[in-house]
Amino acid sequence: MNTPCIITPKREGREIKMTQALPREVRVDLDNHFATSGYISRRRAQCAIRAARRSLGAGGIVGLLRYDGPDARDPRWDNFVKNVPYDKVSTGNGIYLPEADILVLHGQELQTAEGHDVHIIGHQPSETIPFRTPFGKAMDNADGWGAWKGAAAPCHDKGSEKYLLAHPDVTKRLDAIEVYSSEAEASFFGKFSHANKRALELFEKLRQNNSHLIPMVGTDGHSPRVVGRSYATITMPSDYGIAFKGKPATLLECLRAGYRAAVFPQNFVMRPARADAYNHALDLIALICAKRVLGWDPNETTAPLLERIGVGKIRLEV
Repeated sequence: MNTPCIITPKREGREIKMTQALPREVRVDLDNHFATSGYISRRRAQCAIRAARRSLGAGGIVGLLRYDGPDARDPRWDNFVKNVPYDKVSTGNGIYLPEADILVLHGQELQTAEGHDVHIIGHQPSETIPFRTPFGKAMDNADGWGAWKGAAAPCHDKGSEKYLLAHPDVTKRLDAIEVYSSEAEASFFGKFSHANKRALELFEKLRQNNSHLIPMVGTDGHSPRVVGRSYATITMPSDYGIAFKGKPATLLECLRAGYRAAVFPQNFVMRPARADAYNHALDLIALICAKRVLGWDPNETTAPLLERIGVGKIRLEV
């Protein structure tokens, strides 16, 4: 793989300093949530970083994606940053943990007005795209921030397969198509049993007229234990603290270049996480039952998720 970012010497007086650190190969899993709800405790945050270090190794890059509802912002990123027990270096759109040598990128899994899930990754935590924003408008917002834009599991539930085929102008604006999701390997009563196979076929079809598209793989995990089940190996600068501190645009530039230099499928690892998908489904059922049957009032960590699936505003009939 080629070096993704140009490394040029910068002269300061008599010294010559490198504007970026030397390159290394790292593993990247951009699609993770760490939990079903938005509550990320100290223990859960630490478990996620340990799993990332174990599965991805030194320099691993992990995406932590929020679920925002129509009236509530998912606090999982804020909880993670507050509770993760490591020193932190801010990149502006993520945090680098030097002790673990793991970089965690902030992101959002947005449900558009058309009902499809889209990954918006690498924008600053203060920035958000409202729930049910139209697909095109979401792309406008993400472009304004320079964020990564990807179609999340396009052939699964809430997938954008038909929409992308019918709207080539939108497809041209995406960075990536998620061709493999570890949790999408789970089949529910035979439904979505070939979601990943179809996603790869969709990517190959769309790429015929969109050579810039990147094949993305991710875990889509809702437990810290499965972080790094699926990942890409790309080339990035070796010292994130030097290369990316306070430089979100530089980080995203290197990330895109690293992915485009990677070769599919040789530089990609794709492994299922079916048990985690079933556990996530059971967690959702428990939350829905608690709301509908017991009249439980969701708190800030669960309201965004329940609102996304149409449960948050249900009033119990008595």
